[in-house]
Amino acid sequence: MFINKHYAQAIVAFNKAGEARQVDICYAYLFREDARAVPDDQVRERADAFNKAGEAFSACANEPQSQRGERLTYSTNAGECFIQGHRFKEAGSCFLDAEKYSKAACAYREGGHFDEMVEVLEGHADNIEAKLLAQLKKIAKMNYFKVGKPSTI
Repeated sequence: MFINKHYAQAIVAFNKAGEARQVDICYAYLFREDARAVPDDQVRERADAFNKAGEAFSACANEPQSQRGERLTYSTNAGECFIQGHRFKEAGSCFLDAEKYSKAACAYREGGHFDEMVEVLEGHADNIEAKLLAQLKKIAKMNYFKVGKPSTI
């Protein structure tokens, strides 16, 4: 049922089997599916729905019994949901947890979190495509100049 995206039915089955962790995972996917169904013109409702899904995926990623691959997947899913929900700082953090450094830097930039973006650029430059790295460094320098903050990048 889960594999066929019948999340509501899978939730019932996993509940009966006492598989609480699987229930949480199904809810995360169900919340994301529900969020995708909210029309684009319902901006606040859509953002709230994606943020609910992001929180659920983040919780799944941070469960102690999650394996590394699961953590990477659920953190990536959470980051993508938070992007749709306009919570860019949370998205950046999730992408860092997922080892998606380019996505993390871009999320921080989109949200105006330049200090966090620079930390990613400096700490993970080898994992970011050179052209993107140069663009983001330039954006950071321009932002720091604009606000009168010394740039170390």
